[in-house]
Amino acid sequence: MSENVAGVAGSQPGVIEPRIDLRILSPGSGVPESIEIRDVPVGTQIAKLKESITRVAPSHPSPDTQRLIYQGHVLAEPSTTLQNVFGADAVRFLVLSFVILR
Repeated sequence: MSENVAGVAGSQPGVIEPRIDLRILSPGSGVPESIEIRDVPVGTQIAKLKESITRVAPSHPSPDTQRLIYQGHVLAEPSTTLQNVFGADAVRFLVLSFVILR
C-alpha cells in the first residue's frame, strides 16, 4: 500500500526541497506488514507524517496512538522534521527509509 504526499507542506513556501520515499513497518495486527509513503518532503514534521499514516493504514490509527521508531530512537517530538531525523547529508542519498510503527 502506498500514498504520495506531494501535497504535504514543506518548511519554506516556494523552495523546492528534497523528497524521500518511506517504508513504514509494523509488527502489530491490523496494519499490513509495510506501508509505503512516497515523495515526502524532508521538511515534513513527525506530526504530519503520523497524519499520513492514519490516512493510508487500513486500521486508521490515530496519530496519538502511533509510536514511530527510527534506528532505535522513538520519534516523539511532533515538530521534528524528517531531515532532522535522517540528517542533512544522508537525505541527499536517501531513497527509502524504514520507520517502525507500533
